[in-house]
Amino acid sequence: MPVTQIHVTPSTVTQGQVLILRGLPGSGKTSFIAQHLPEVPATNIFSADSFFLDAWGRYCFDVTKLKEAHAQCLRKYTAALLFGGDFLVVDNTNTRGVEVAPYYALGEAMGFQVTLITFPWGDDPEVYARRNVHGVLEGTIGAMQTTLRNEKLPPWWRHMRSEEWVNERKTP
Repeated sequence: MPVTQIHVTPSTVTQGQVLILRGLPGSGKTSFIAQHLPEVPATNIFSADSFFLDAWGRYCFDVTKLKEAHAQCLRKYTAALLFGGDFLVVDNTNTRGVEVAPYYALGEAMGFQVTLITFPWGDDPEVYARRNVHGVLEGTIGAMQTTLRNEKLPPWWRHMRSEEWVNERKTP
């Protein structure tokens, strides 16, 4: 298979925007997209969850394929950075910095303005367990919540809470 060379010219011009959503299952990430980003086509939203949708749109999660799902999500995102739209959204839990890092670094390297948006996580894990549509158990959500609470992100990342982003977007 021949190798295709891609030449990228460094630029100070922003190529577009990337939003990386970060939050517990059931915290409202997907609802946020529907409410605040209805103009973003589905082809510009990248989620490991989409790997688990069958031909009829039913969610069929298989934990043994989680690594494959995240790899596919990253590949599609990378292709969109190179050849796709100017407004991209990563819709995964991204509770750990190492999960965010490849998306953040690639977006910046390709000249996009990248913003990490964290969703509120202060409620009892039982609330998220009840709200999430993926069947993630309360104990797992509690562990994810602890990670969100304790994870130190690089200070140079553009990072804000979901409500801050909404308010900033409303400001002319």
